[in-house]
Amino acid sequence: MARRPAHRRSFEALESVAERSTDAIVITDARGVIEFVNPAFEALTGFIRSEAVGLTPVIVRSGQHGEDFYCNLWATICAGAVFRGIFSNRRKNGELFREDEVIIPFADGSGQITHFVSAGRDASTRVRNIDRLMHQATHDSLTDLPDRSLFLDRLGQTLKYALRRREGFTLAIADIDRFKEVNDTLGHAAGDAVLQAVGARLQQFVREVDTVARLGGDEFGLILVDVGEASSAAKVFEKMLMAFRAPARAEERAVQVSLSIGACLFPADAGNESALLRRADAAMYAAKRLGGNGYSFSGATALPRHETQLTLWDKLPADVIDERGFFWSPGMKTAKASKEMLFPNAAFLAAVPSWSTLDAWSRRSRERTPATPLSAEGHYRMIELAAQHQAARRRVTPESDLRDWLDAEEEGKLH
Repeated sequence: MARRPAHRRSFEALESVAERSTDAIVITDARGVIEFVNPAFEALTGFIRSEAVGLTPVIVRSGQHGEDFYCNLWATICAGAVFRGIFSNRRKNGELFREDEVIIPFADGSGQITHFVSAGRDASTRVRNIDRLMHQATHDSLTDLPDRSLFLDRLGQTLKYALRRREGFTLAIADIDRFKEVNDTLGHAAGDAVLQAVGARLQQFVREVDTVARLGGDEFGLILVDVGEASSAAKVFEKMLMAFRAPARAEERAVQVSLSIGACLFPADAGNESALLRRADAAMYAAKRLGGNGYSFSGATALPRHETQLTLWDKLPADVIDERGFFWSPGMKTAKASKEMLFPNAAFLAAVPSWSTLDAWSRRSRERTPATPLSAEGHYRMIELAAQHQAARRRVTPESDLRDWLDAEEEGKLH
């Protein structure tokens, strides 16, 4: 029998120690072919020794590490250095686990690497705890959305990505209309439920690469990656606003919620994070000044004004209104009307005067000229007047006052 080299005897001693080790030990040759695994490896991975020997550690690869990870690993250990890292591996049964692993190269007397020895421990619990702490540090505790700090970090990353690829993106800020009224009338628990519902609904209309974050209070931030045209972003906002036609549930009650959305585009509107945020914030307040429940773009990329201020006020169905506890009053006629029309009652007017005025006038317009749809310019003018009406705090609670006001507007102010 040929004499075994000294390094082989040392590996027999290592294997004897490894049998009793609680770490998962793997010994491979210089090509990475497995020669030995210990019982701890079998328990950790589900592969028994007879299954693993003769194969390579590829048997536990999860596919979650890129090629760069493994190129760096091999470059390190082939240079004679120790490699340490957290591996995302896969057990024989397909289950993923995290392993804190050290790989040490061994050389013979001439300095030639002959073997690699790895020792690993299940780090799944530790990694989960770290991930949980990191998540808590960067996400809003109420909605589980990214918080402002993570949103700003992603905005910076998106900006670098867009610059590198010479592509655009959309930044938007959405604010809940009349949120203070929800807190004041229904309580903070209901307000929290509304915030959770808004966050969940917004997420339904973005892709995995996009971001929805809670910036604070009732304000949300959105980043739409590779959406560099106002018309494309507008389609997303339209879907969001349509979704909020259905009431949110808060403390076993139905609460009607609407948003004011302000948006700006990179690079058309601004070229850095702070300028983009300022412009989106200004656009959001512009949408609010027009009564809310709509969206507005920053000046440079603003759509035609009737598109920019598009709202759904005149499309609110009666069943949605009923969910809020407001009802339409039948049997009311105006001086110029030839048939009965439905108008908001006094309770609804007292709560949301701009909405009620808008909806009533829109219904009247369709009754007056059923074959002619309301023009985009007329729609915008209607919104503009309603916003002015609200800003002046003009109260139009009795139905007779509403009728007189609409008649007067029809005579010359709504043309």
